[in-house]
Amino acid sequence: MLAVVAVAGQGLALSAAEPQDSQPKERRRMVVAHELLTELHHTIAEIMRELPQGTPSGVLNDLQAQQRDYRAEQVDKQTKTLAIGATGSLELRNIVGDITVRTGGSRDATIDIVRTSRGRTDADAKLGLERVTVETSLQGTRGTVTARYPDERRPPYSVSTAYTVSVPAGTRVSAHSIAGNVRLTGVKGEISADTISGNLDIQGAANIDSVRTMSGTITVTGAQSDGSIEVGIVSGSVNLTDVKARRVSVSAVSGPVVAKNVTAASASVTSLSGDIDYVGPVSAAGRYEFQSHSGEIRLALSGGFTFEGRSFSGSVQGDQGLSLTRSAGGRQVARGTLGDGSAVVAATTFSGNVKVSGK
Repeated sequence: MLAVVAVAGQGLALSAAEPQDSQPKERRRMVVAHELLTELHHTIAEIMRELPQGTPSGVLNDLQAQQRDYRAEQVDKQTKTLAIGATGSLELRNIVGDITVRTGGSRDATIDIVRTSRGRTDADAKLGLERVTVETSLQGTRGTVTARYPDERRPPYSVSTAYTVSVPAGTRVSAHSIAGNVRLTGVKGEISADTISGNLDIQGAANIDSVRTMSGTITVTGAQSDGSIEVGIVSGSVNLTDVKARRVSVSAVSGPVVAKNVTAASASVTSLSGDIDYVGPVSAAGRYEFQSHSGEIRLALSGGFTFEGRSFSGSVQGDQGLSLTRSAGGRQVARGTLGDGSAVVAATTFSGNVKVSGK
């Protein structure tokens, strides 16, 4: 299964059902917001349970390192090699720092580890390197790399750790950081990656199990799989380009969703506050749903489909190839058919416009 999930998680969706006329608009919005926040709470809790055990409370001090007067610096560089084989697995756990994974020609995993410690004095910076360590282990074909921070509330140092990793293409990779970017290129084995604050960039993947972030940008380029892609984000943008999968599901709280050249048998895209742009073909008998609370929905679809668009305080527009009939009443409801009408496309927004074109 190919799944990309950032914090907002599965099941985050606005109801496409038309609310009762007697229900005040503010009440409707409060209900939607409550449902989204409830789902968000459950997903954040799930991510926190998966963080490395012993994550220090003092990590917040590391996140504010740039604001401190830490001018002294000590750097340690080391390289570790783990014989995981062509189809082994590698788990990378970090607290503060980036993780970069690319594929190489060896049957081993090579991990370049750079620890950078800063303090007010050289002694403080040196102390950071002594107390913040990186452990590696190998059990059979399963390798692990873990950053260990002591549980100190006010340490006199700030340490960041960067992993630059080369793995066989078929490696199963699990990468986790609290504050840092995660980038994986060319990995064909199963991928799992998350960060609380940072960007996620996945290129040329074939099997993404889960990718999650609370604040940042998710970029997925050139992914191909027979499974499903599930994408979600709290604060930031989602960009999907040249993606092929059985199903695409995107959930966003705050930020735009841009999906270009997406080929999927079905799709579900939801944004609470942000525009949705989706470009790609539709499949016969496929269902494609797009929902937004306060954003515009723009669709450019190829293939035959039956369309229904709803907006409670905006407009629904279609190009010349799609003849829309509109329902009477205070809100915009438009329906139409293009080609053989074999796919189903539904777009709903509370306070935005819907624009759809076909070819």
